[in-house]
Amino acid sequence: MEHIQDMSFLDSMVGKTLRIYKGGPEAKDGRLLSVADDYLMLDTPEGDILYYSLEHIKSICRDLGKPSMPLKNRREIFEEYLENSDLKEVLHSFKYGIIQVDRGGPESRIGKLMGIGDDFIALQTKEDGMLYYQIRHIKSISEASGECKKGDFEEKSSYEPVKNFHSVLKEMLHCWVMVNRGGPESVEGVLTEVDDDYITVVHNKEVYRILAFHIRNISEVDKSKENDGENKNEGGNENKQNKNKNKNKSKNKNKNKNENKNKSGKSKKRKSVRQWYQRRSRKFKRVYFRKTVTRYREKMTARFQAAVPYRKAAQGRRRRKGASRPIVEIIKAVYNSRGMKEVKVKQRA
Repeated sequence: MEHIQDMSFLDSMVGKTLRIYKGGPEAKDGRLLSVADDYLMLDTPEGDILYYSLEHIKSICRDLGKPSMPLKNRREIFEEYLENSDLKEVLHSFKYGIIQVDRGGPESRIGKLMGIGDDFIALQTKEDGMLYYQIRHIKSISEASGECKKGDFEEKSSYEPVKNFHSVLKEMLHCWVMVNRGGPESVEGVLTEVDDDYITVVHNKEVYRILAFHIRNISEVDKSKENDGENKNEGGNENKQNKNKNKNKSKNKNKNKNENKNKSGKSKKRKSVRQWYQRRSRKFKRVYFRKTVTRYREKMTARFQAAVPYRKAAQGRRRRKGASRPIVEIIKAVYNSRGMKEVKVKQRA
């Protein structure tokens, strides 16, 4: 490790419940067991022991609501791990065991630790075969869960011990490689040049120069297996297309049969449709006539009822005063006040 930040404040937090990282796949809650030169040891509630590289830790949070717990029993169980002075010694203690590198994300892998160099580790994985990690880019290490067994990684390993990561790159020269597992900086192609500071990868018409310091991991890709898989997929697609063609042919035959049967019955259907439209138009005419008649009746009754109080008032005045004004004139005045047509009525002599 080239540069380690001063993390001496962590010594006072040993035995307390912390959360390493605020969020993301690397975030984890647990008790701080110990702090070494370049890593810390965290005991999680699930019973796993995690080793975090101090170089990559961005934040540490302590929950004051959770009390600290005694570490006597746990220290006795993991006494051999607490004796390791740096992360490289921790990796040596896991050699030929099943480990998980990082908690999550595209660079996280589970595999069998086959070898440890000066600045890299060799991990036998199911997905990528032999995978080489630079130790300075490893964020965390832990023993894999009980579901993973050593028998799953007993395939013949192509690992040959080498001294450093630069030697690994030289051995992969002129091979098809994959640099980094995922994300925007993942590159796949032929490794054409290995320099002290960078490598050159060619993919189709594109030439990538990648700084060696920023290579998180690298693996060799077997293109023959990929081609076999593509051929299998192509064969499967051809079989599917043939099946679909046969289905379409049978469907077309059934359609032609149904069309021949329906030709004779088309004229009958047309007649029935015409009759239905005629019945519907007659029905609408009857309904419209009924609605107009009812509206006219409602208007006339409303007008008559509006004139009733005026009529009664006029009759009362006549009785009281003995006026001889005819009723017809009162009705005429009411109609004229409501904006209706003038009513011409002959007055009584």
